[in-house]
Amino acid sequence: MGFLPINTTKGERIFIGVILTFVACLLWLRFIEPLYPLSVWLALVVGGVIGSITYKYG
Repeated sequence: MGFLPINTTKGERIFIGVILTFVACLLWLRFIEPLYPLSVWLALVVGGVIGSITYKYG
């Protein structure tokens, strides 16, 4: 059991990682993009890192 409060399978952790990537991109567009003209690709990389951590340690 990892840092997620429930027992999960690999498929469930992948799904949670995809959802977290989607949320990271939306939050990026809402809060960071208006302040700094950074690319959304950077948000996708950040979301991918969060998703891979969730997959490995979740």
